[in-house]
Amino acid sequence: MSAVAECSSADGDLPDCDMSRFAPFTFIRAWHCAGGLLNKPLPLETKNVGEHTFVKLDLNQSWLLEATVGHRRRGSLSTRTTLLDRLLTNVQRACDGELDAPVSSVERDPMDDVDVSEDESPSKRVKQHDGKRLRYTKTLSKKSIVEVPFPERPPEVAKDVGDVQTIKLYIEDRKKIWLHIDHVPWAVRWMYIQVQLKSVQAGPSSPSHA
Repeated sequence: MSAVAECSSADGDLPDCDMSRFAPFTFIRAWHCAGGLLNKPLPLETKNVGEHTFVKLDLNQSWLLEATVGHRRRGSLSTRTTLLDRLLTNVQRACDGELDAPVSSVERDPMDDVDVSEDESPSKRVKQHDGKRLRYTKTLSKKSIVEVPFPERPPEVAKDVGDVQTIKLYIEDRKKIWLHIDHVPWAVRWMYIQVQLKSVQAGPSSPSHA
């Protein structure tokens, strides 16, 4: 499979960010990725939803860690980027019905609208199961694709907050980030830039929360 996407280099001036080692991020061999700081192609964890493909993003994904911080510095990503937290916030907002209506939904069981999680707070206890208290939370957009407006560039290089794009997320539950594969090169570049700049915002503007 030939490459189907790669990062744009139009990020404006990046005076303190070394982009010389960052190779264009591409997809190959259904679905492996190359580029960034990867030394070799690595497999992605993907999910097909209708005609769309989504990629799982979290700190357990080897390809994501190595593409953004390199093989020897894998432990530093969690403290160097805000992107995953911001994406997860949007997932949770979708689950709470705070975003616009989903773009599309797949056939689902009504129980998919309920998330169950352990909770230690007696005030939220609903039921005991195997000695653990469970909390039932309504999930309004589960098994749906939602579109979210999101800044094109990280706050460290975006001196204004006007550059916004629309990204697609697949809502499986409240805890997982599934990003449309078309937006993955953008996400990898965003995280790499934040790692290089150590998440110190440049410019006078405050970042808006997507």
